[in-house]
Amino acid sequence: MAFICAPDEQWSFVGSKARKHGLWYGDNTKNGGVLAYTFGPRTDETCRERLALLAPFTVGMFTSDDWGSYGRAVPKDNL
Repeated sequence: MAFICAPDEQWSFVGSKARKHGLWYGDNTKNGGVLAYTFGPRTDETCRERLALLAPFTVGMFTSDDWGSYGRAVPKDNL
């Protein structure tokens, strides 16, 4: 069964506004369960690392906001 995954973030500052970090999670839109989560900065590298956490699951489609990293890391036919 293929999942529809909705990756999202919750952001805050760690110590100062120069250190923006957040909780990232990938939700299964069918049952609302969290498939994977992690904490860290918002960069292309961490986007790829976070999406790699979803590799054990069969994700057929991602629905997301327009954070540019998703467009660069997720194959166009899955976004």
